[in-house]
Amino acid sequence: MSNGLSIIVPVYNGEKYLDDCLASLVSVVNIELEIIVVNDGSTDNTAKLCDEWANKNPVIRVIHQDNQGVSASRNNGLKTASKEYIAFVDADDSVLPKEFEKAFFSFLDSKADLGFTSYFEIIAGTKKRIALPYSGNTLLHREAILEDFLPNRVMSSFGFMGACWRIFYRAGLLKENRIAFETKLKYHEDVLFVIHAVYASAAIFFGIETYYCYRQDVSGSASQLVTVNNLENRVIFFDKLKTFAEEKNIEASFALRRRKCELISKEIEFLVQTEHSVKNLFHLILRILDGVDLKDKKRWEYNFFGKSFIPFVFLVKYGFEKSAALYLLLRYSKKLLSNDAKK
Repeated sequence: MSNGLSIIVPVYNGEKYLDDCLASLVSVVNIELEIIVVNDGSTDNTAKLCDEWANKNPVIRVIHQDNQGVSASRNNGLKTASKEYIAFVDADDSVLPKEFEKAFFSFLDSKADLGFTSYFEIIAGTKKRIALPYSGNTLLHREAILEDFLPNRVMSSFGFMGACWRIFYRAGLLKENRIAFETKLKYHEDVLFVIHAVYASAAIFFGIETYYCYRQDVSGSASQLVTVNNLENRVIFFDKLKTFAEEKNIEASFALRRRKCELISKEIEFLVQTEHSVKNLFHLILRILDGVDLKDKKRWEYNFFGKSFIPFVFLVKYGFEKSAALYLLLRYSKKLLSNDAKK
């Protein structure tokens, strides 16, 4: 395995943004790179674009596979990666080349196993920097990782710390610990991967550079609806998270409560889409409130459960639990009535 960085780019029907993504990556010129693009059985023009990029740029390698999902795509990229370090970039995102280089070299200097950075969130063309929960150029060691960062930041996805694309990885760490993406899980598969990588790390570095541009989907389409399969995957993820905490003897009560409340919030959205029972809605709301621990409610982020729940979280954080419950009841009862009226 040579020095340098393998960047794995999974793509499925990504013709709209793939050019922007790969153009930003090949502009990283001061790092020994290989860019592994995994075309996951795309049915649009993606395969042709991948081959065109590979033909004109020797650092790009393309894997064409039958549609297997993003986890299998990333795993296949990992199997063929030959460099000492790994990074993931989604095909609809991009990087700032100079900042990317600075962030990578700062990570190398730290001698850490993982390197986290802040990122830019892009919504409808507006770019917002999402900062790290630590000051720049901070190095965490094993005790701080296990006692705080892993359970309270990564497992709870506090500040989107479970996203696999904001991290540099030492390839040996992943190989030595047989860390891979869970192919049967279609939701939060990257969070589980990051959890295992963080747990295996002796040291984690937090840099000052911001290079990743994360494009947030704002389509509001049916792709964002809560489905039965979506709910089932969230339950599987929660069970895996709980099992991991028990097996590794990690105190993760905050993360598990937060994830349980998140799961119930999705159950509420699914109920509104499929049922018309105010009684069932009320019971789900009470279950969320039961999951709130007075010791940790002020640690919640406002977007923990999605935009619809921001007023709820605000009211709970400041002690107005009954008002929070009433807000959800009124908001979603209105949706139930609206759905009935459309029938």
